[in-house]
Amino acid sequence: MKKNKRDAMPSREIDGDSYDLLMALENGEEKFEQIPDYKEFMEYSQKAASNYFKKNARVSFRISEADLHNVKRMAASEGLPYQTFLTSMIHKLTTGQLVVRN
Repeated sequence: MKKNKRDAMPSREIDGDSYDLLMALENGEEKFEQIPDYKEFMEYSQKAASNYFKKNARVSFRISEADLHNVKRMAASEGLPYQTFLTSMIHKLTTGQLVVRN
């Protein structure tokens, strides 16, 4: 019995785009360039990622008890501490991942 190309897919599930890229690579259709200094590139990338997620600024503000109660309730429904939930919401808002409706 002859196997088709989809049967040759790795055992780990991959999405359609990744599968198409894998097939193109295996068939020699895609050309990739090697990074000249891979080790230096990886060190730079890891440092940049680490710095991006560093939380090195403190913020203090007052909110109403009712708002704090609501924030804590929302955080609990997400399974997060409320401070982490607030940090996440602020990050999403400032990066355009959270849109405020009028």
